[in-house]
Amino acid sequence: MPREPHHSPDATGDGPVAAVAHLPRPPDLFSTDTRAEPSPPIVLSADEPAPADDQRLLETMATATEAMEYVERARGHLITLHHLLGRAEVLFEEVASELRAEGHAAEATRLEHEVIGRDVIEGRWSYELLEEFDRGYFEPVRNTHRDVVASTVGRPHAREERVRAARRRAGWAARRRSG
Repeated sequence: MPREPHHSPDATGDGPVAAVAHLPRPPDLFSTDTRAEPSPPIVLSADEPAPADDQRLLETMATATEAMEYVERARGHLITLHHLLGRAEVLFEEVASELRAEGHAAEATRLEHEVIGRDVIEGRWSYELLEEFDRGYFEPVRNTHRDVVASTVGRPHAREERVRAARRRAGWAARRRSG
């Protein structure tokens, strides 16, 4: 449960600035989910540590977010596979054309029959693998992660927001001591 924000002076130099995160989550530019609503803000006090239960939940959800980031990276590798195979296809077409122009019609024909236009997996090209991954895995996992995070800690990087607040507070204290 979020705590009330603690209002520390900032411009007066009498204390650290409270880190209060009231920024809405930026829109997911790649989402087709029209039911998504902005996450409620999580209020982070720079002056008091999270209770043990809150800290444990923050750590748990940080792990969930890390897992989601691995899923996003895996999707990126599928996109890379799609791009690399597409580029290879274009290059093989160029090679077949050049071979034919240089009098190597048999080799050009072999590339055209055995390589160019070949399925990556029986009946599917790489874009179809990506689309099936998105529909069958990525979108359901992303939506579930978003919903679970929203209902527990509010934002995917809530723990990092606390770490940032603590580090800024420590940095402020060190600067105050040194100057």
